Amino acid sequence: MWWHVFLRLSQACCVLLGLYLSKSLWYFYKCWRARQNYTKLKIPGPPTASTIIGHLSYFESGVGPWKLTELVNEYGPVVKLHVLDKVTVVLTDPDTMGRVLRKTGPGPYFPKAHDLYAPLEKATIPPTPNIVTSEDGPYWKAVRHATAPCFSASNLKKVLPLVVELSKRAADKAAAVTVAASAAGQAALFDVSDAAKRITSDVMGHLLLGEDLGGTRWGQSEYLKVFYPLLKSQAGVIGNPWYFWQCYWNKEVAFQWNCIKQHDNLILARIERFQESPPADYTIAAHLLSVKDPATGKPLTTTQLKAEIGVFMAAGFETTSHAITWCLVVLAAHQDMQQKLLEELTAEGLAPAGAPGVRDIEASDLGKLSYMSAVIKEVLRVCAPAPLGGNRRVGEDTDICGYTVPKDTFVFLVLLPLALSRHNYGDSALDIRPERWLS
Repeated sequence: MWWHVFLRLSQACCVLLGLYLSKSLWYFYKCWRARQNYTKLKIPGPPTASTIIGHLSYFESGVGPWKLTELVNEYGPVVKLHVLDKVTVVLTDPDTMGRVLRKTGPGPYFPKAHDLYAPLEKATIPPTPNIVTSEDGPYWKAVRHATAPCFSASNLKKVLPLVVELSKRAADKAAAVTVAASAAGQAALFDVSDAAKRITSDVMGHLLLGEDLGGTRWGQSEYLKVFYPLLKSQAGVIGNPWYFWQCYWNKEVAFQWNCIKQHDNLILARIERFQESPPADYTIAAHLLSVKDPATGKPLTTTQLKAEIGVFMAAGFETTSHAITWCLVVLAAHQDMQQKLLEELTAEGLAPAGAPGVRDIEASDLGKLSYMSAVIKEVLRVCAPAPLGGNRRVGEDTDICGYTVPKDTFVFLVLLPLALSRHNYGDSALDIRPERWLS
């Protein structure tokens, strides 16, 4: 009978609603309890905020790092915050940060907080742990040990000629845009950020996969087409565990989910190709294929390889491209810095472009370009590509800079507030001064 079916459906809906309400009430209780614990914790911090979200706005994309910087400058190198159902601590003391990140040394060492990294696993189908999200145990150690040689000076030197070639392609594209605009009587507009992303994607394509992804050829790059939306989705997932449920009614989220599936297929195709034709020895992919999973004693599964290749690409892509972009922006805004850098490059025969005798930069030049190095370091300080840094979990009640931090507290190691803290860089913390690195 129809009424019998209706009754069953009603009962099921009531059960689901009851479970949802119970879970919501439990979550609300945890948020309320975190707010109470925050009040009792004897660490400097801002006044209490909303019971449900607490000080979550301090981690908001874009403005969050600057809000945290203001807090650090007001309260010092250790600041407490109430974020959702947890009490957290923001740490910006360089010496202490160095100790909590090292397993060896004076300590205290804090392990990675897997809970906060886990949402990033949703970039793989099915969601799979990787070197960034997994706790620093045997698996993390195996992947790190196998891939570390890829980032040695000797291995990176092999990629430098490619970087030079890709940079020339970008410069040629900018020149072509300028000529075309001039012929049309228009102002030349060239997207430097997009060019930096294209250069970085092609460098990562070669270093990671041994493949040209075609970014700097300014055609349609199949990989870049899906990778941008994938990265954007990860920012959404971190702030909302149910983010992808929106794909049923939100077209942008649905598009991002479709791009994740396409990205998954692209990486899968490359892994299958590796079985027939192994990648070059210098590539990260070649080293990943040599990893043995400590849990099974066997090579990484296809799913694990997809997760690792994806996270290496994500970790090296926007961080590097943003660093390149900010370096160019800062130089464009500071003519004195630009002139000093030009003089240093000219002295080594590397500038100006087009002049007789000017040559391409080589690995042996890098150690001689002290001002260029100082400019890059200063830009990375004031324009940190990953401003919120990482996070750790306190294993037991621990003294940090004179304050007792309770067990299981999340500790955020935030980079931009660290770099712009007056406690670390004095009153000139907000000034761009490459000379501070020349000593």
